[in-house]
Amino acid sequence: MKFGRRSERLMGQPGISFHLNIPPSKDAVGMDVFKSQSWNHSMKKALLFLSLTLAVSTTVNADEVTRCSTVDPSPDVMAAITAKALATPHSNPPAVIKIAWHEIIKSDGTGAISTERMREQISDLNRSMQANGIPITFQLASWSEYTSDSWFSSCEDNQDMRDILAIAPQNYINVYSCSDASGSLGKASIPYFLQGDEGSKENFVYVNFNTLPGGEGPYAEGATLVHEIGHYLGLVHVFEIGYGVCAAGNNPLTGTGNWSGDFIMDTPPQSMPTAGCPMVAPSTCPGSQNSIHNYMDYSNDICLTTFTPGQRDLMYAATSLLRPTLWAGGGGAARASVLAPIKIP
Repeated sequence: MKFGRRSERLMGQPGISFHLNIPPSKDAVGMDVFKSQSWNHSMKKALLFLSLTLAVSTTVNADEVTRCSTVDPSPDVMAAITAKALATPHSNPPAVIKIAWHEIIKSDGTGAISTERMREQISDLNRSMQANGIPITFQLASWSEYTSDSWFSSCEDNQDMRDILAIAPQNYINVYSCSDASGSLGKASIPYFLQGDEGSKENFVYVNFNTLPGGEGPYAEGATLVHEIGHYLGLVHVFEIGYGVCAAGNNPLTGTGNWSGDFIMDTPPQSMPTAGCPMVAPSTCPGSQNSIHNYMDYSNDICLTTFTPGQRDLMYAATSLLRPTLWAGGGGAARASVLAPIKIP
């Protein structure tokens, strides 16, 4: 079988094999369903059989993971760019953002993601936005699978891998799934570090494949991708600025109060992440309670349900300022182009 030009670039890479999961065609829930006129019915059945027989345990142990390894900017950088972003004229109209998903699996099939789990993940991502008044729809524009034991355990920070696989980072959020040896469940590039370089292949999101819906454990309901997409669009952790400190001085955006948290006015001051899903929200700063249900905290997936209006505004403002070509012309206008699928002759 011959592969298209893009996949041929991988054929010479030691220990790496490639196959296309399926090129896209949009369905009602915003996920791309797969079809290709070059595939016959028996090939489709064979791939379905393989996806079932390669199913693996999807348990995530809360004691053995790092919830997120995204590097947040310094308070000074965060304050300056947040102020600039929010001061830049923008609006929050409906928007479409497309995802290019790179599924890295081991030679024994570990890491394989079923169509059902992928469908539920994209649907969950969209529900998380729409339920909080954020009119952004995510569509899966490309889903490709690569077999590499070395990539599987290193895809979180493997820049050589991203240099090979990344697809038009200025137009698509490139998501890489594997099970990185670091134990991290997720990581994303925050736009403040790559100002003016939308096409850099350092623009990425990584998620542990175990975190997609359908698994077992406290982090297997799909909230990790929601959390990391929040980072990618400009949000930091609700506890990040002044981590461990509640009286760190005046907020540079307002000149008053304290700046522990995330510089967003409608998320309460919080100095430490939340663990588990407590019945009563703990208080890590005087006079406020942790945002235990906020996607940018560290609570268990089942606990995470909210973004605030302030977070919505910052996602739109930061993306319009720093990642404008994610949507045509900036300002949230939906892109008209669709990523061309990888074709098998």
